[in-house]
Amino acid sequence: MSNLTVQQNSFIAAMLKDPSLARHVVSLTWTYHRSLGGQSREEEERIWEVFALLDNVKDLDISFFLGHFTWRHYDAVVPPPVFPRASRIRIGGNASYAIFRAIMSNPSKLIDMELNNLQAFDQSRDGQPMNMVMGLPDAPETEEEAGWPLLRHTGPVHGHLHPLIGQLSNLQHLHLHIVGQQHPDEPNWPDEREAKQYKEIATLI
Repeated sequence: MSNLTVQQNSFIAAMLKDPSLARHVVSLTWTYHRSLGGQSREEEERIWEVFALLDNVKDLDISFFLGHFTWRHYDAVVPPPVFPRASRIRIGGNASYAIFRAIMSNPSKLIDMELNNLQAFDQSRDGQPMNMVMGLPDAPETEEEAGWPLLRHTGPVHGHLHPLIGQLSNLQHLHLHIVGQQHPDEPNWPDEREAKQYKEIATLI
C-alpha cells in the first residue's frame, strides 16, 4: 500500500469518525485512483461520503486515474453533488460524466476553472458501462433532458460543458487543456465529434 493510499485512508477514517472536522477543510488536493485489485466499490462510496461532508472546500484540485479494466468489471459509483462552495476547481484525468457533474454542482460559485485533458469511458447511462455484445459501440450518443451526457463512447469528454453555459456568472479564469483525435480513422473520435467539442467550447466562452 502506497504512502498516498495510507494518508487518504487516514483522512477518510478521521472524517467519518468525527464529521465535525469537515468544516475546517477549505482546500483539498486529491488523487482519485481505482484499479482492479485496488479500491472496492464500498471504499469508493466512503470517499464520496466524505466528499459530501466537505461543504466548506473553496479550492479543489482533483486528478482521476480509473483503469479501463476496472470500468468493465464494476458498476461505477454515481456520486451526489459535492463541494457546493468551491470557487476554484481543477480536474484532470479519466473520470465519468457523473463524477464531473457531481463536482460541478454549483457553477455560479466558480471564479477559476481548469479542465486538464478530461477523458471518459463508454457508458450507456450514468454508472453503467456499455454492453459490447449489444452493439452499443455503434449507437448514437445521447443526452438527458437537462443536457447532461447520457450514452457516450470512450474518448475525450464532450457535452459536459453544455449545461454550464450561462451558469458561470462569476468565472474570471478558464483553462482548458484538450487533445484532438490521434488518427483520421479513429472510430471513437470521428471528425464530427471533434467539431462538436470545439463548438461547445466556443459557445461556453
